[in-house]
Amino acid sequence: MLAKLVQLACRQGASQAAVVAAADIRVDEQLASLCRAPDCDVYGLAASCPPHVGGPDEFRRLQKTFEWAVFLKIDVPTQILLSDERLEVYRLLHEIVSTVRQAAVDEGCGDARAFAGGSCKKIFCADRTSCRIVERGGPCRHPNQAHPSMSGYGIDVFRLMATAGWQMERITKNTAPASIPVGSLAGLVLVC
Repeated sequence: MLAKLVQLACRQGASQAAVVAAADIRVDEQLASLCRAPDCDVYGLAASCPPHVGGPDEFRRLQKTFEWAVFLKIDVPTQILLSDERLEVYRLLHEIVSTVRQAAVDEGCGDARAFAGGSCKKIFCADRTSCRIVERGGPCRHPNQAHPSMSGYGIDVFRLMATAGWQMERITKNTAPASIPVGSLAGLVLVC
C-alpha cells in the first residue's frame, strides 16, 4: 500500500515522494513560533494555522499513533515561489495530500492525517474576509482540500528532506532566483 501511495502522489503532480518512518519526523518549537505574528501575516486567521492548531505537542501525540508517513515535495522555480503564482502551486500541494490521504483511508488507514505547506486562508479563501470556522464555528469552505500547516506543528521540513535523501534550499523574499533557481514545497500524510 505504501508504494502505491508514493506512486499516486507522483502521478498527481509531486516531483518526488517517499515513505518515512513516523518516528523520524522531527518537530521544533522554534519552527512553530515562526507562524506567530508579526512573522506570519495570517496568524490567527485560519483554522489550520496557529493558534487554532495544537502545535508541536499535538503532533508528537499524533506521531506516536502512526508507524509510517508519505512525504512529498513539489519542485518550483524560485521566480514562481516569490510571486503570487505560488498560491496555485500551494493549492496543488494541498490537493495532492488530500488525494493521498483519501487513498490511505480507502486502503484501511481510517485515521490518516494530511499536512501541507502554506496557509489555507491565502490558498483557498484569500477573497473572503474571514475563515468560517474561526469566526463563527461554521463549516470549512474547502474541507476536502484545506489541510493544517506543517509549520504550525513545527514539522522540520529540512530534516525530513534529508531523511528522504533530498536537498532543499531555503528561499526567502530576498533570494535572487539566479542564485537558487529552484525551491520546494512539501506535504506529509501520516498513513498507518
